[in-house]
Amino acid sequence: MKIINRKVVLTVALILILIVVSFLFIFRDNKTEVQSQTSKSTRYEVFGSEPAWGYQIILKGRVYISQKNIPAIQGNIPFKTKSDAEKVASLVLGKIKKNQNPSVSRDELDSLQIDYRAK
Repeated sequence: MKIINRKVVLTVALILILIVVSFLFIFRDNKTEVQSQTSKSTRYEVFGSEPAWGYQIILKGRVYISQKNIPAIQGNIPFKTKSDAEKVASLVLGKIKKNQNPSVSRDELDSLQIDYRAK
């Protein structure tokens, strides 16, 4: 009788250990997947063509900011080059990731050497 009880207890204990280890692997994999999806869904995209460019900031798979014109400048002046739009989009995205206000100043445009003169 004691041998049968020991076998049953050992079998149940082994099954419980396997279940716990399985859950640990499942939840670890899900956490990694969520983190990679989050990093992929936080990005910027540049759109347009010569001579008018803009950008979008994408957060969690949704458009958070759609900027067709150069920020901090009066009037509707689009970015003249793809590179200019990328520079400002990168600046704004960096601010968002640091939980800062995503607004852009003229001084920041100047430091990035963005041409915002109307043509």
